Amino acid sequence: MIRRLGQRTDSCDEQADFIDRRYRRFDCDADSHALNAKLILLLANHVGDIDVLKEAFFKARSGMTSSAQD
Repeated sequence: MIRRLGQRTDSCDEQADFIDRRYRRFDCDADSHALNAKLILLLANHVGDIDVLKEAFFKARSGMTSSAQD
């Protein structure tokens, strides 16, 4: 099942708490970055819709000051 951004089945607080607890286990930024890369690839594969993936990236990047081009 493909969900559009904004459609939720679980509580946002529950999801945020789950993620926060997992990231607190890391001793260094390298481990955190490695997990981020793996999660992005796994979730992109799960989403399976390039338009939803693009929308998520644009929303995630909004307000960032990085000069990296899309």
